[in-house]
Amino acid sequence: MIGRLVGHYRITEKIGSGGMGVVYRAVDTHLDREVALKFLPPELTRDEAAKQRFIGEAKTTSSINHRNICTVHDIGETDDGRLYICMACYDGQTLEQRLEEGPLPVLEAVRVAAAVARGLQKAHERGIVHRDVKPANIFITDDGGVRILDFGLAKLAGREGLTVAGTTVGTAAYMSPEQAGGDVDQRTDIWSLGVTLYELLTGTTPFGGDTPQGTIHSILTEKPPPVHVLRDDVPPEVERVVGRCLEKDPERRYKSAAALADELDRIAGAPASDRTAVTRTMRTSRSGARLWIGVSIAALVLGLVAHPAVRQVLTGSAVDRPLPSPRIVAVLPLEGTGDAAGVERLRLGLLSHLGLTLHAFQENEDGLVVLPVDMAVERGITKPADARARAGATLALTGQLDRRGDVVHCGLRLVDTTDGETIAFREFDDRVGNVAVLEDSLAAGVLTMLEVAGDGDGPGLPGGTTVPAAFETYIEGLGLLVRPGGRESAVRLLERAVDADPAFALAHAALGRARWELCLETADFGDAAAAVGSCSLAARLAPDLALPHVTLGNIRLQSGQVDLAADSFREALAADPLSLEARRGLVSALEARGENGMAEELLRRGIARSPADWRRRYDLGVFLAMRGRCEDAVPELQAVVASAPRHEPAHSALGAVFYYLERWDEAREALTRSIEIRPDYSSYSNLATLSFQEGRYADAAELYERALSMDDSDYRVWGNAAAAYLWLPGQRDRAMEMYRRAAEKARDACAVDPHNAHAHSHLASYYGELGRREEALERADRALALAPDDPEVLFHVGHTYEVLGERGTALEWIGRAVELGYSRAQIERTPGLRALCSSTEYERLIQRGGEEELL
Repeated sequence: MIGRLVGHYRITEKIGSGGMGVVYRAVDTHLDREVALKFLPPELTRDEAAKQRFIGEAKTTSSINHRNICTVHDIGETDDGRLYICMACYDGQTLEQRLEEGPLPVLEAVRVAAAVARGLQKAHERGIVHRDVKPANIFITDDGGVRILDFGLAKLAGREGLTVAGTTVGTAAYMSPEQAGGDVDQRTDIWSLGVTLYELLTGTTPFGGDTPQGTIHSILTEKPPPVHVLRDDVPPEVERVVGRCLEKDPERRYKSAAALADELDRIAGAPASDRTAVTRTMRTSRSGARLWIGVSIAALVLGLVAHPAVRQVLTGSAVDRPLPSPRIVAVLPLEGTGDAAGVERLRLGLLSHLGLTLHAFQENEDGLVVLPVDMAVERGITKPADARARAGATLALTGQLDRRGDVVHCGLRLVDTTDGETIAFREFDDRVGNVAVLEDSLAAGVLTMLEVAGDGDGPGLPGGTTVPAAFETYIEGLGLLVRPGGRESAVRLLERAVDADPAFALAHAALGRARWELCLETADFGDAAAAVGSCSLAARLAPDLALPHVTLGNIRLQSGQVDLAADSFREALAADPLSLEARRGLVSALEARGENGMAEELLRRGIARSPADWRRRYDLGVFLAMRGRCEDAVPELQAVVASAPRHEPAHSALGAVFYYLERWDEAREALTRSIEIRPDYSSYSNLATLSFQEGRYADAAELYERALSMDDSDYRVWGNAAAAYLWLPGQRDRAMEMYRRAAEKARDACAVDPHNAHAHSHLASYYGELGRREEALERADRALALAPDDPEVLFHVGHTYEVLGERGTALEWIGRAVELGYSRAQIERTPGLRALCSSTEYERLIQRGGEEELL
């Protein structure tokens, strides 16, 4: 099997085998990620009805996104009819393998059982019963995570009772009494988890026998040896939990996996109600060891930390109400007073890093979406009500941070954006020099407020530091990076952070981003190589960190290294499948390579992975609009407006889509709505283009001027404004002045990205209007060489030839643009093409195209 291609998975090595099949490591050739393929024994799939039931249950399991359930990506069938499951590939060992070393420490056993119970709770909520919970089906990852494997396989194998041939003594040992008769519900999993916990504590199963029948007889008739007889350090309350799980009457067991998990969490000293102690880990790649920055929530509440007179975590007032679903959390800038140096940077930097930490939990939390503080700052969102209307947030994290002498005080409030009510409130005090501990406390407190599940060892954020001074400088640098105009200062601070700890990967990644964004801001790319160096070093120090790969991808894409950019974005997605920036970057790279189908599929997969994140539907809507599929784009953008009714970019995009669909009234309404919400250069520009197409050139020129007063960086707006003035009496000089500015801006864009065919085609048309014939033709040729089948490029090239007086060549390219889907209405409303469109040659061209279409 090694090297064989099964579907779009290339098998690389055998991982293991057992009664339920053989597992191979493989590479998903579509997404460039490592997966595990489990091939089921042929005898399990001969019954077609059972097979179809299993596929249906597996599909349901694959829809569950939970940190304690093995992620199922796909189900397939080989050419010879053998069923296989494609799962996430984890490094680690099964609990069965772990038990070969002996019983687990009591607290570790309790925490593992609690994590399994949380996973079962999620499955039970979807109507799925595992039926084969045992150590062999529980996987412990190298980073301490707990994953349940093989949902549905016991049912497929017919292991509801003992009558099936092939049932082993080991499997029988975990069966519930009712399972022998085949009539089970979710409480059978609670029994099996009780057996597993018994084994984790004692090293042996509670019921034995030399045969499966003997084991079942023991389960039905005997009492197991008390746990304390086999191990004297197990607390009585843990033994009581085991005993209740192993009640032979299902009615006397825990009523649900959630109730069992809550009890186990309480014993472990963690909050109940689907959350356990969560502590962020910061790693140093120099030793490979973990440094715990901060302590568990329980310890914080008890005050068992250094400097008890200073550090406090207090729970304030809260409304007794459930969290909304989905949990779309907008992280808003902290308020506060005080002129102490670095306080403002600290306010933004702490929240920026907090957003990264929260994001790390999204993949294993259904319906959790974190909107970073960068978004709130960029869009000027400061209040929870605005967060709902303009960012689609159901929750807002807000509060204040002040410095009192050498003590930093922070109060965080989780607010329901529907009514402004506070759901939870926490206060934190710490010394100025303990920023790393303060950040950890904030993260733990917010995860608790959000009811994020954890087992005391959350996914964490790779690439951290053990040097407090490096972390504090990094936090201040992040704050400057978020703040407008702060990139140059951010570079200096982040350079200090990496000087303090050269192995601090997160700081290197932030430094690379800051350097690159400063290049873009100043149009001076002298530090681009340094940005690449910082990101490359961050990627080597922390291979699982997505951030440096995203920046590397952006740099390479901007410089025309499309294939290398795509590789960088894929590496980012492998590290963080929910990275919106990585997905957007890879889509752009695929578009640049002409792989639009793959780009669309990537966008749709992003929606499937995080359906609550409306930003992903916005991306798809804009993508479809740019591909000319405006009818398909409308429902996507309307869904965004429904989620975030005051998100002006969605209204602006809808206006553009309605414009191309020639739904003029709806276009004007959407664009006007966008401007009412937040005047923006793109909305003014789009409204100006609508006025231009309606022949209202004076209105168009005025609106274009408004757009340019807000942002004068877009060559297209300069060019469009020039076209509007060109058709106004007595304004030719103004038109030529604006064409010259448009040409300058387009030339700069071509210098930054020499492979930008659209920029070259626009520049050709501007040179044509300015009478610079040779330069116009040179740019037209470059555009055609880069994108010979892009209808917009062909249209601009045709327009350029018409302006230069070469109608035959103009008709050739205009006709080709129409063949590839460019709108005839757009062509015929373009003032510079009026003479061409009224010619007999154009009429013959259109008629010929119509005849070919009929064929």
